[in-house]
Amino acid sequence: MGFGPQFADLDGDGKKDLVSGSWPGEVYCFKGQGGGTFAAPIKLGFEDGTELNVGKAASVAVGDWDGDGDLDLLIGVISGEVWFVPRVAKEWNKGFGPGQKIQVGSKDLRVPGGDAGPALADFDRDGITDLLVGAGNGSVLLYRRVRKGDALLLQPPQILLPRGDSQPKDPKRHGQRSKLQVLDWNGDGRMDLLVGDFSTEPGAAPKLSQAQQEKKKSLLARRSRISAGLGERIRALSRKVRKALGYGERETIPPTRRKAFNRALLKAYAGDPAYNKLRAESLKIAEKLAPLSPKQILHGRVRLFLQRG
Repeated sequence: MGFGPQFADLDGDGKKDLVSGSWPGEVYCFKGQGGGTFAAPIKLGFEDGTELNVGKAASVAVGDWDGDGDLDLLIGVISGEVWFVPRVAKEWNKGFGPGQKIQVGSKDLRVPGGDAGPALADFDRDGITDLLVGAGNGSVLLYRRVRKGDALLLQPPQILLPRGDSQPKDPKRHGQRSKLQVLDWNGDGRMDLLVGDFSTEPGAAPKLSQAQQEKKKSLLARRSRISAGLGERIRALSRKVRKALGYGERETIPPTRRKAFNRALLKAYAGDPAYNKLRAESLKIAEKLAPLSPKQILHGRVRLFLQRG
């Protein structure tokens, strides 16, 4: 996962800070000290004193989204949604108000493949900041904002970059899990895209004896059964925790309560014998399958896409 680190003067001291999301969902600020150096990270927080966390695999864009003169956060999460977290108080590190999901029309924005990576830019040069989002399937989507009376509304997405491949056979093809920066790379007045992606390449398959082939087939069948059972147990525990905390099965957990929910869920996992047995069996099978399977070669590349016309 990429967490979209951004440079922004979050504390208003004239020095660029580094703001980054994280896999657990916390958002960190590395305060700029000048000369390309940064202080130890500080977790950002809501105005009520709780840690800022709206979902896992948080990827952050920083900008004045609501036009009130200060810097807000737009945070993409693993589910594919993007949250708007407004700055509502002067305290730069814990002055953020409750998050709300970005909507297109009356529906929550959700990118294909999840793993949303937002970026802010006036892409069409009309003086209004637009939203661009990298997606888990490798695509990049543009959501233009237009003024309707006093409101700024997001338009349906325009696909700037199609879906990528998990294992591109053509080196010109991009991968997945797109994270982007928007800038005029070549100085022609048009906004271009720098896109980071992730892909894999299968290594050479090991030569297996007949006995090893049969063993691998048996292990794969066992893994499939265990994965199905593990998924059922995870869903059951999630329903149990939601019920205990007073949330419906499909109800969105408020950002200020997400950390407490995650803690309760992890506690439920740890205390459930069936879950832990299946988890241990799954890890053992993975260890046994490793020497019988091709090794995956991992790639993380950055590609430049210039805007034409």
